[in-house]
Amino acid sequence: MAGVECLVEAKDTLSEGVIWHPEEQKLYWCDNLTSNIQTYDPATGAHESYFTG
Repeated sequence: MAGVECLVEAKDTLSEGVIWHPEEQKLYWCDNLTSNIQTYDPATGAHESYFTG
């Protein structure tokens, strides 16, 4: 059985809409209650958060 690994400690309130961007090779999702868009780059481990407010 495969295990689960936390890749990002985003501390989101309500994460939804996870999508993979094939050209950028990044994962995108939104935290609907805080109006943040989050990204994760598995190649570098970089996590970014953008307030869309």
